[in-house]
Amino acid sequence: MTRKTSDVRSAPLSKDNRSATDRTIDGIVSMIGSGELKPTTRLPPESELGTLMGVSRGSLREAVRVLTHLGILDVRVGDGTYVTDLSGANLLRGFALLGRVANEKTVLEIFEIRRVLESAAAAMAASRITSDALAELEEHLKALRSETDNDNFVKMDIRFHDLIAAATGNVSLRMLCGSFSAQTHRARLMRGHDVEGILARSTMEHDDIFRHIKEREPVLAAAAVTSHIASVERWLREEYAEVANEEVPTPPRGGGE
Repeated sequence: MTRKTSDVRSAPLSKDNRSATDRTIDGIVSMIGSGELKPTTRLPPESELGTLMGVSRGSLREAVRVLTHLGILDVRVGDGTYVTDLSGANLLRGFALLGRVANEKTVLEIFEIRRVLESAAAAMAASRITSDALAELEEHLKALRSETDNDNFVKMDIRFHDLIAAATGNVSLRMLCGSFSAQTHRARLMRGHDVEGILARSTMEHDDIFRHIKEREPVLAAAAVTSHIASVERWLREEYAEVANEEVPTPPRGGGE
């Protein structure tokens, strides 16, 4: 049943220098966090909510757009605006945007995050993976071993890591791993094109990861993934350093040197 506006008390919007949109976002999130707006319930009509929160319709609509993009609200044409179920699949999808604008420093930070998350996922997968999931992972690995096209290899590599994350049964962890993995796509493509023997080395690393998952060895599976991602990260740091050095012109030597 839809709650009446009078039943929903707006969280007080602080008087600060933030924009009306930012304050509206904070107000709606506070109402959800406090339980005044529950998952899957409909928000009051736009005019009523705007009045309740003391903001214009324009600010309210902008706030709703932002929260919809973040997976917190769901606008249903002709029906109204609802709070989503607030599942990990909805709330974590915004992470996928980061990689599109990430600079070199952020990309390297993402690799550090991947080392932590995906090593944990591998350990969990080694403990929880089902026989069907293990068979699917093995079949995918066989196809990955025979792939020679760099671009396809990277896409299949992403899928390999996603299958491992899926085997944990933790939807939120899978979403996080997938988001950060996709964010490093461009960097990994560059690695595939520029580094000799990368396909063979990656295949060996994938085989190592799979073996430890198959043998139900969580610690070793985590270590194998950590080593695998660290090797990409190491190369990337060196590549960025080389590019930076190329961009800095060498000063000419003086006549007295």
